[in-house]
Amino acid sequence: MPRTRESAPVLFVVMLFGALIGTVLGEILVFLAPGGMIEKIFTRAISFGLHPPGTLDLKVLSFTLGFSFKLNLMSLLGIFLAAFIYKKI
Repeated sequence: MPRTRESAPVLFVVMLFGALIGTVLGEILVFLAPGGMIEKIFTRAISFGLHPPGTLDLKVLSFTLGFSFKLNLMSLLGIFLAAFIYKKI
């Protein structure tokens, strides 16, 4: 059965969950193998987002909006694996 556009939010949530699981597994792997090449590979990350956060000051009420993503190798593998599993289901 072909997927519709309505499944895009579900795919996003699945990929976000995959990134979370991958990041946790990467942190566990670094904890189990401190120092050395494994730690160097799995602790490197790319960070991007809204820096500095945007602020709207109304003098009575102030809003601050910002976000940041930090991707490492295991989180990327988790994203791809989650997307692959989602496509197979």
